[in-house]
Amino acid sequence: MSWHRVALGEVFEIARGGSPRPISDYLTDDPDGLNWVSISDATRSGKIIEATERRIRPEGLKKSRWVEPGDFLLSNSMSFGRPYIMGTTGCIHDGWLVLKPGKIKVDPDYLYHLLGSAPVFAQFAKRATGTTVKNLNTQIVSETEIPLPDFSEQQRIAAILDEVHALCRLRRQSLSRLSDLGQAIFFEMFGNPVINPHDWPRVPLAQCVVNADDIRCGPFGTQLLKEEFTEAGVPLWGIKQVNKGFAIPTHEFVSEAKAKTLSNYDIVPGDIVMTRKGTIGNCAVYPHDFLPGIMHSDLLRLRLDRKVCDPVFLSDQLHWSADIERQIELISGGAIMKGINVGKLKQIRVLLPPMEMQDKYVERMRAAQTEKHRMLQHLGALESLFASLQHRAFRGEL
Repeated sequence: MSWHRVALGEVFEIARGGSPRPISDYLTDDPDGLNWVSISDATRSGKIIEATERRIRPEGLKKSRWVEPGDFLLSNSMSFGRPYIMGTTGCIHDGWLVLKPGKIKVDPDYLYHLLGSAPVFAQFAKRATGTTVKNLNTQIVSETEIPLPDFSEQQRIAAILDEVHALCRLRRQSLSRLSDLGQAIFFEMFGNPVINPHDWPRVPLAQCVVNADDIRCGPFGTQLLKEEFTEAGVPLWGIKQVNKGFAIPTHEFVSEAKAKTLSNYDIVPGDIVMTRKGTIGNCAVYPHDFLPGIMHSDLLRLRLDRKVCDPVFLSDQLHWSADIERQIELISGGAIMKGINVGKLKQIRVLLPPMEMQDKYVERMRAAQTEKHRMLQHLGALESLFASLQHRAFRGEL
């Protein structure tokens, strides 16, 4: 097997894109306009950019850079270094670098995987300029070295990596569809809450709890000072954790003694926790295997009467109902900082089907979550396999 290392500048002609300015003067809806390649086109397309959302007038080409099918694009700032292959023609702005092949015969799929590999990214990152936002330039990319076996070996390596990469993509697609399944199950069983085709009762949230204080906001700032935070103890939960469904940990805690003084603001498994500022109205059920915690001031707690309403059912309704979204929008007024008033939140009206139907819904959702967990484990194994194969491939060990 013949392996050698070459600089990317020996394989490609490398150039930076250009932007006619102001770009608004060049954008056009004319079908004869030239494709204008943006980052959103790339992220939507994945590996190959087949189409663009926007076009520019032909005279904009003089101040831009023309790209053709088979050219490689690299973003040169922000998430720099990620490769894409052009599947159409168009113009690129100065946030792109174009790598035009032709100096040496190479397999495009091999190069795609190589340019997206950890060793190449490490070379980019080491030399990228900028203290806050890292940037690539043509010199950095041109001088980056890559391993280049003979053409047949490139094809063999690309075929192996393509196969595992395709399996990862299919698993991600399945996970995406599964994420949509929950809403589909909800609408199938209960109908669109806006229309309420089954004529389920609409009741204020206040009727879904036992005590009035079961719906309350977090402690005021004077009740919990930052200097009272500790590195261990009773967990203190905030907006970030709720937005991620408690899938990310908290690094803020309070002492047991402090937690006792804040017992009115505790959260226990089964509570619905909602954001009242920032991402207003986002909510998540506090997981069953978590220890009791304390909520930050920017959160709300809904502790339901389990004989009347299941937290999983209600949390999903709060998340998916356009009717509730509209109600929250109406009550979260504020000239400077929008937020939810607890008194008004208690009056938000929700659908309340019989408990037996809510229980059936929760059972179906639990089965969907079990399948999602299995898929995530499988995806993790596939991604680990791909990373291992990629590492071995570009060391000549595959």
